[in-house]
Amino acid sequence: MAPTPEPRTDEKETATPDAAASPATPTEVEQNTVEETRAREVVGILGHELLTPLTAIQGVLDLVLAGIAGDVPPALRSLLETMHSNGRRLARTIANIVDIERIESGSGALNNAELVVDHVMQGAILACEDDARLASVQLRSSVLAPRASVWGDEQRLRDAITHVIGNAVKFSPPGGTVAVCLIERDRTVRVLVEDQGPGIPDAARETIFRKFAQLDASDAREAGGLGLGLAIAKAIVEKHHGDVDFECGQQGGTTFVIDLPAFDRPAS
Repeated sequence: MAPTPEPRTDEKETATPDAAASPATPTEVEQNTVEETRAREVVGILGHELLTPLTAIQGVLDLVLAGIAGDVPPALRSLLETMHSNGRRLARTIANIVDIERIESGSGALNNAELVVDHVMQGAILACEDDARLASVQLRSSVLAPRASVWGDEQRLRDAITHVIGNAVKFSPPGGTVAVCLIERDRTVRVLVEDQGPGIPDAARETIFRKFAQLDASDAREAGGLGLGLAIAKAIVEKHHGDVDFECGQQGGTTFVIDLPAFDRPAS
């Protein structure tokens, strides 16, 4: 009679729960912190090393397209414009990667002052005009609170609004319109960015503002980008004690909502 085989034991199952879930030691935490800091430093250095020559290349293309070397034949101009557009996209991607790492590390203090939000918003719209033109998308703005002001860093908030508008342009169909509106309600300054794109599924609400989040593979490939813009925008706005959210229409289209606390001037 053959001996009864002993039951198999899975080594993974014999591990004690305490061992599987043991917390990191202080040395491991310190090592992880050092490695994260080093990684962010490497990203910053690489960003600088990549952006410097890329900026020089873009500058040369600008000069050639402006005719500094003589008239540019139409066929060559089309190629140069494509190079310039792709170079600008690459520069923006590199800058976004460096930017999100800088924000997450907490480096770089905010240069806060009282800001008229209309001025900041118009600067963001201006920054998106070239992309909108290339995408055949019209930008429209309406200001219902021209004197609304907040306490914040002008460049950072302009970047945040630019990212939200740029995202709306990216996912808008040719011939579509992106409407940007400024209102103030209940001591909250609100910037609304409405597009005519396909909308965002409810299931994506929890992930849309995460780094590298993409809604749908085909949409992402068509629109391009790494999914950093909205993550950067939300991080910047939250540092200003505000919030970014969105609403989708039943027939498509998305409205992003940027809320910031209105600035309370000290009593004189």
